[in-house]
Amino acid sequence: MFENGLSLIIFGSIAILYFVRILIYISQFLLIVWKDVKEMTSIIKNDITGIEVGRELR
Repeated sequence: MFENGLSLIIFGSIAILYFVRILIYISQFLLIVWKDVKEMTSIIKNDITGIEVGRELR
C-alpha cells in the first residue's frame, strides 16, 4: 500500500513538472511571436506614415 502511494506521488509530481514545462515553452513562444508582431506593425506603420525611426529595427 505504501509503495503504491509513493509511486503515485512520484509519477504525479513528474507529470505536474512536465505540464509546467510545457506551459513555460508555450508562454515563451507566444512572447517571441508577440514581440515580432509588434516590431512588424511598427515597421509597417513607419513605412506608411513615412516617419523614420531613430534606431533601425530591420
